[in-house]
Amino acid sequence: MGECKEHTPERCRRCYRLRFERTADYAAKNGFEAIATSLSVSPYQFTQVINEELAAAAERHGLVALPADYREMYQDSVDLSREANMYRQNYCGCMYSMVEAAEERTERRKARKAAKLAAKSAEGGEG
Repeated sequence: MGECKEHTPERCRRCYRLRFERTADYAAKNGFEAIATSLSVSPYQFTQVINEELAAAAERHGLVALPADYREMYQDSVDLSREANMYRQNYCGCMYSMVEAAEERTERRKARKAAKLAAKSAEGGEG
């Protein structure tokens, strides 16, 4: 991610805690033995914090946490989901991440447009 001031381990920790607490509560009430998350596939997330909060939520509800670090599989997940024509949300879900993702897309568009103009200019200058 870019330089989002709001994307910090502590802000994200609170979000992870909320998500995992709800997950653990549901799991415990519905007879599940363990909880896990796919959040750790993203290289933009704080995997250690994710696993800490997952373990804490599981413990509070008498469940087993299944922590993982799937970042090595990130590109595979992108490729497979594109092949399957799946929706891929390009932000974690919080408003700060949504704004940051929109800003990054705008910057990438500007960079692509500038590169195209530079390439056209270089072609025109040679001919």
